Amino acid sequence: MFTPKDRTEATGPASVLLGHLSTALLLMSAGAATCVGNSALGAQQISAGTGVVEPIRVREAAEVCGSCIELTLEATLGDVDGPGMIEESQFVARDQVGRFWVTQRDYIAVFDGEGTSVTRVGLAGKGPLEFTNPTAIHGNEEGEVTIFDPGNARVTVLDMSFELVREYRLPIIGPVVVGLPGRDRYLASGIRPDEKGIVQPLHVLEGSDVARSFGRTTNSGLIGDMKRLAADGQGRIFAADEFAYKVDAWTTEGQLVSRFERPGLWEPPERGRPEPPTPANPDLPSFVATIHVSGGRYLWVVSWMPQEDGREHLYEVAQPGGHSILDFDDWNAVYDSVIEVIDVDTGTIIARTTHDEVIAGFLGSDFAHGPLPMQDGSPRIAIWRVSLRIQD
Repeated sequence: MFTPKDRTEATGPASVLLGHLSTALLLMSAGAATCVGNSALGAQQISAGTGVVEPIRVREAAEVCGSCIELTLEATLGDVDGPGMIEESQFVARDQVGRFWVTQRDYIAVFDGEGTSVTRVGLAGKGPLEFTNPTAIHGNEEGEVTIFDPGNARVTVLDMSFELVREYRLPIIGPVVVGLPGRDRYLASGIRPDEKGIVQPLHVLEGSDVARSFGRTTNSGLIGDMKRLAADGQGRIFAADEFAYKVDAWTTEGQLVSRFERPGLWEPPERGRPEPPTPANPDLPSFVATIHVSGGRYLWVVSWMPQEDGREHLYEVAQPGGHSILDFDDWNAVYDSVIEVIDVDTGTIIARTTHDEVIAGFLGSDFAHGPLPMQDGSPRIAIWRVSLRIQD
């Protein structure tokens, strides 16, 4: 039995996990595209309109190192009150001087490298240094921090003194953004038709322009096309499916280079996306939470997988029509992070570890972040120092 909670709607992480499905359905109903369902490829070839590649079935190396991935807690962000209180765990960036920037609903909370509150940047609104639900945030090597604000359809660039450097129109609404070499160049995952009217999931942004859109393959579809992204700094980008352990490698020109498929760790949902858990079917999905590339060849894949006793933390939420779904309040109570490092040159898993706290993203090659259990009702964010200790 699951404990009912006195709520009229699901607001916990389980509902957030499945929430952006509604955005895709809205675009479909507007005639943006026809959805092509995801399907198991096995050894089939993959076509992306830019060539055909044979999937690489990732296998374990002769020895998979279980102690080579090290995570050490570096800082905890978030106070119970005052300017350092975090209203919600959102997107995080690390700037050139080691400070951490955390987007909130209408401002940015900034902390030093030890987790002490430094300042808040911005206010609610539509003017300069005003925000409406900023999402992605990125620190570059020039000492600038770029804030993507879809609520205002705008990109704001700040310097290390929190002063406005420039702003420009946001050409696409997408919550996942990684930096590319060059000024104001980014790779974004979002839903946008290309010049032929075909909806593509990947977009190279150059300032306020979309330089090119690509990424649709023979087994991709609109609903499942919000990607986890990474770049190796050498002109190669990686895009992972959320609910299938598949990672495509592309050039920034939109050429499909390779696909890595990892069988056996967990199985993708039959329909491409999972259904919300219910009392009759309480299984939570496994999924790819984030990816990263280090050393030009090491692909980190972080999967969130349900804990064996995770069901104990689920509760029942009544829905219109008399049925119920299950939700939860703490990611760390129901999920673990399984981290695997794949050598893309050999297609083998060389290191693996299980971390009992969820990792939401990487901050360069040295740090990662993730939500911690609330303290006195206030969200907190963990910053871990990350290292991979292997011998080439």
